[in-house]
Amino acid sequence: MLPQFLALGVGLWLIFRESSKQDKPDDGMTEDGLPDYSGDKEGIPTPDKPERPDPSETKWTETASWSGEYIAGSNVVWIMQKGIRYQDGRAEYGQEYIVIGDANHHNFLSSNSDRGTTDIKWELTGNPEKRDSKNVVVFATLEAAEARADELASPPDPDDPVQPQPQPEEDDSDSGGGFSFPRQDGFNLGQNVGSYGGL
Repeated sequence: MLPQFLALGVGLWLIFRESSKQDKPDDGMTEDGLPDYSGDKEGIPTPDKPERPDPSETKWTETASWSGEYIAGSNVVWIMQKGIRYQDGRAEYGQEYIVIGDANHHNFLSSNSDRGTTDIKWELTGNPEKRDSKNVVVFATLEAAEARADELASPPDPDDPVQPQPQPEEDDSDSGGGFSFPRQDGFNLGQNVGSYGGL
């Protein structure tokens, strides 16, 4: 008797489930209430790719203002201000970046990481290679940038204990061809040593 009631209950559940699916419009949601991203269905929002504006219709362009603040060797500490130049000629500048580069502001001190860095488009530098500068190191203060520029401009001091030291040249006169312990005259291992329990 129990299996008959169970079969009847499952059958009724399937009938009501199918009828509720047919009555409900497809709103792009699953039964759980989550968005259904399977297949192409109308009603599901898809992100549209923004169209690039025609350059002839552009009302503004990106620009940068460069100010050389400090020179150390071939390195220049630059203050770069990114901004927007409108067609009517006025410009608005935003955040300042303190960076180290060459005198033409084409090559910059960069990092392997993207932390504390910025990317500079080639249009802002006038780089003839048309190459963007990625992960350009940004300094918090002029003093920190000037100290790093001085460090890059001066050759390393070989007597400075903080700097990496050159490795000593290996002596090739020993033709032993392997590892050996240093010898001490008048002492050999095992000499004057008694055995345990043998005294």
